[in-house]
Amino acid sequence: VDAEQTGYLRSLLEFNLPREGVPLSDKEAAAKVPGVKIVGWDFAHTDDGWVLVEGNAMSQIGVLQIAYQRGMRADFERFFRKMKPILPL
Repeated sequence: VDAEQTGYLRSLLEFNLPREGVPLSDKEAAAKVPGVKIVGWDFAHTDDGWVLVEGNAMSQIGVLQIAYQRGMRADFERFFRKMKPILPL
């Protein structure tokens, strides 16, 4: 990594986005899609503020299994059993 790349990476790590103004909370967004148990919400910050881009069902579960090079169903099931629903079932 050269000096220019190092400076670029440092500036990315030091950059902070504002937290206020997110259009809706994760719980409010989840209420829009009842029946979906896991959603990875993608937000983007624009010149006009935050926007909700999309929701991804079963967000990044496949990527974790690829990274760890093993199936993780038992891990996920243990984790999900401990979760409290955010919407009445």
